[in-house]
Amino acid sequence: MIGPALRNACRCVADLPLVGPMARRAAAMLRATPEAPRPARSSAALALRDVPAPRGVFLGEHRVLTQTSRGVRLILDTRDIIMTPIVLLHGEWEPETSRALLDILRPGMNFVDVGANMGYFTSLAGLALRGGGQVWAFEPDPVSYEFLADNVALNWLFEDIRLERKGVYSRSTTLTLFKREKYVGNTSLGAVDAADLARIMDQQIPHQVEVVSLDDYFLPGGQRIDLVKIDVEGAEPHVIQGMAGLLRAQPGMRLLIEWSPGQIRDTMKLDPAPMMRTLREHGFRARFIGARLEPVDLGAFGRIPHGMLLLDRDT
Repeated sequence: MIGPALRNACRCVADLPLVGPMARRAAAMLRATPEAPRPARSSAALALRDVPAPRGVFLGEHRVLTQTSRGVRLILDTRDIIMTPIVLLHGEWEPETSRALLDILRPGMNFVDVGANMGYFTSLAGLALRGGGQVWAFEPDPVSYEFLADNVALNWLFEDIRLERKGVYSRSTTLTLFKREKYVGNTSLGAVDAADLARIMDQQIPHQVEVVSLDDYFLPGGQRIDLVKIDVEGAEPHVIQGMAGLLRAQPGMRLLIEWSPGQIRDTMKLDPAPMMRTLREHGFRARFIGARLEPVDLGAFGRIPHGMLLLDRDT
């Protein structure tokens, strides 16, 4: 439960365009938490005893250890104010996307996590596929990559997951990554205006990172890919452009992709229309991931709300 002050703060965060859909989804999850009742003074001590025990153990050096409601052990970055608070308070992150992922994955399948962050979905998928199947996780941010690697080891997924400290792009090259200090999940290949960052007291630090296209990475080996999750803070069109060969070669491959037109336009300075046209030309149908899967029209993408989309094809 949360009180009115935190609820109002979450409302303010959700209204800021630059924090990105990930932060807005986090704020929405907090707003959905029932507001804490105000007990009478005489029952204050009793109310304190009713507060649930903390979900995390502080390890020092900006690290907190927790376990999700699905049994995934995680070490999270206490400097992050997007994913870390939500997982600690609720025991999971993006429950609808988590459910969609687990509904799809079965032992023997292969999963690619593009924009793995600290490894929440990578570890969740690894546990779902344990005993067969493979996970590839791409994360260019050096700090988040360290958390990712530790979380894979923490869940004893040594043989099931291949980690790449690389970003994914339309071609294989070196680019500048703008790492966010507080809104870690909004780290992006696109820079945010300094005045906008000052409004939310955040910073971005440029790093040179290696990026690779999925075609360059996977086509030479011919691996079957069953599901690709793409969440790269507005750079999704570049990822789709760099996997055109895979889209042609693997008609059974499904996509879980963040739809964030504001970040595509404002942060990456791209038009989302060509990406949506490419997906239509490859025969994908799209469903919005919410309380249930809602069909949406890729040709009318201006009416699709921010969130995660599941894309598949008739095979």
